[in-house]
Amino acid sequence: MLILLTQNLSDDEKEKITQIYYEYRKLMMAIALKYFKDSTKAEDVVQESFFKIRKNLTIISSLTGNKQRAYIVYIVKSVSIDYLRKNSRQSKNVSIDETFDIESADYSPYNELYLKEIRLNISRILLELDERDANVLIGKFYYGYTTKELCEMFEVESQNTMLSIIHRARKKFIKLLSESEDTNE
Repeated sequence: MLILLTQNLSDDEKEKITQIYYEYRKLMMAIALKYFKDSTKAEDVVQESFFKIRKNLTIISSLTGNKQRAYIVYIVKSVSIDYLRKNSRQSKNVSIDETFDIESADYSPYNELYLKEIRLNISRILLELDERDANVLIGKFYYGYTTKELCEMFEVESQNTMLSIIHRARKKFIKLLSESEDTNE
């Protein structure tokens, strides 16, 4: 797989992707295995995640330590959830381990503290949003509900209207997040 990842890259890019591969592959596999019983599917998710990492190599390589790790964990979780969504109605062997917590993945106390701080910040920002916006974002991005399912839950008639609600709520969240980061620096 490493050969495919490094094709058509400069020597510097090859070195960066190789370093990321050896440093995070086991962690990525452990996270994917929390979502899938089948190690083959977990391996597929890890491979797809590495191609996303390659696509965003400049961003990822500019991050260091915990931020880089968190970004990579986020990519694996996102790819896993996307894979589950695509195959949830076709496959009965796939299950999400709802009890999975990033903190259970053998981190140092500093990493655990950093991740808890991120969660607290996200929770605080969600509390600043109005209740509907917070619930829509939680439903969409935490529980992975489809737009159609959200329409039914929030009694919205049009999926386009729900998409607009999601978009506006997301913009508000991002604005509050950036303001929070500005005050923390």
